[in-house]
Amino acid sequence: MTARFGKGYAAQLMAFNIRKQRIVDPCNVEFDEDLFDEARDYSSWNRALNGKEVWEGIVDALHDLWGDQVSHPGKCLPNDVPPDDGLQGCMKQIATAPWWLDVLPVSALQSAFNAWFSGRPMGKAKVAEVKAAVDDC
Repeated sequence: MTARFGKGYAAQLMAFNIRKQRIVDPCNVEFDEDLFDEARDYSSWNRALNGKEVWEGIVDALHDLWGDQVSHPGKCLPNDVPPDDGLQGCMKQIATAPWWLDVLPVSALQSAFNAWFSGRPMGKAKVAEVKAAVDDC
């Protein structure tokens, strides 16, 4: 059977992962570990992310990845996340400031968070709140 991956979901995956390869690789890991299936080529994932009909297993894998990344975005950060000063650099490699602010339960205003994400200072209490939220993901 075939299915389509919703463009809204694709946009959210792209906002979080920035590059399609960061979406394809973790999805293909699931297929690599399945004895009855094999990794899919990049063009299949690309078609799915562009809203084209593909095998439903591809769409299921993308939905699973989306759900996991929304629920646990911190899993995508390196294990050795730097202290407060370098945290936004790690976060920036994964997703945009608005995406993180939507996902993390923090009280920072969008403008302050954007400024911090760009390298400007933010209050120590707010940075500690962000660090704790990322650690809890």
